[in-house]
Amino acid sequence: MKPKNLRAGIAVVAGLVLLVFAPGLWCGFYMDDHAFLHIVRSPVLVWEYFLHYVPGRNLQIPFFAALHGLTGGQAPALHLAFLLCDAAGAVLAFLLLWELTDLVSLSLPGALVFALLPNHGETHFWFTQFVQCQIPALLCLL
Repeated sequence: MKPKNLRAGIAVVAGLVLLVFAPGLWCGFYMDDHAFLHIVRSPVLVWEYFLHYVPGRNLQIPFFAALHGLTGGQAPALHLAFLLCDAAGAVLAFLLLWELTDLVSLSLPGALVFALLPNHGETHFWFTQFVQCQIPALLCLL
């Protein structure tokens, strides 16, 4: 694919993700998130909870604490961080598919399926699910 077409594909994927999920910026917090929001305000509680939470799932606690620190724990800022991570994941899926196939006809639909289908019923309003589902997917794509 020519570089111009590659940039257009990236713009389409990122733009669609932003368009579809941008209304979620004003969703607020899900009930289960309040426990995590309370914990991440204290480094002592973060460490304590990390040591005693379900092994493997406890890795979400430092990620959540880092996101809380970066966004000040404000719901719109957290939603924006998730939205940008989703767009980045979709773009990475597009680039990976393009690298493997060199076909826009496969790369674009594949990236859009990746962007719009997995776990999005929860991850755009339930912060802890974002950290459990989307962060690992983004890291795998990287």
